[in-house]
Amino acid sequence: MVTVFLDTTVYKYSATRLPRTRPVRRPTRDARGHVTGYVLAEDIYVNPNDRMENPEQLHEAELLEAVAQRVKDGTARAVSTVEVLGEWIRLPKMDCQKFYGAPVEMVPTPVLYGRPLTLSQEQQVRLVGGIQHPRFDELQRVTGAFQGVNPRTANQLLDAFHIWSAEHHACEFFLTLDMKLIKSVQAHQLRPARTLMVKPSQLLAHLDD
Repeated sequence: MVTVFLDTTVYKYSATRLPRTRPVRRPTRDARGHVTGYVLAEDIYVNPNDRMENPEQLHEAELLEAVAQRVKDGTARAVSTVEVLGEWIRLPKMDCQKFYGAPVEMVPTPVLYGRPLTLSQEQQVRLVGGIQHPRFDELQRVTGAFQGVNPRTANQLLDAFHIWSAEHHACEFFLTLDMKLIKSVQAHQLRPARTLMVKPSQLLAHLDD
């Protein structure tokens, strides 16, 4: 069984069945066809991924349920950290939907410290950004979080921390739908390559090989 680290984009694009209420004005009728009233609202489900404009990313998002099934049937083990959940909780309109009901094990971050899940992004970045470690510094350069004298950018800093967490737990794969992050890591030819960055189609190819 291989171990797969889930980043925040996996949770974001797995929320595909959000319950909503839609206003309508539909008449109700009796057996004779007479209008007896009106239905003013109806319950529906919406899929935010339907608004995705990038066909490649939409295709990858549609494969996440298949990845979740591999976790459910024991082909792969999914792990994540409290830092990923901290990002996920701040995403809008996710309704706490997770990874298609697949079990995800929460593993410790490389540096243990107490933190509430409800931290703002600024607070989260301040905590993570204060960590000093050679590998973490290297990963920040790879993800673009550290650019010389420029201040570190929040998303790239957390990307570096998530990759470091995956490496710390010897995860074979880091699953993400952030194509820019995958290309950035591949372009730097990170050595040693301790965890393989993959999108869903690549992970499924490995699991089904």
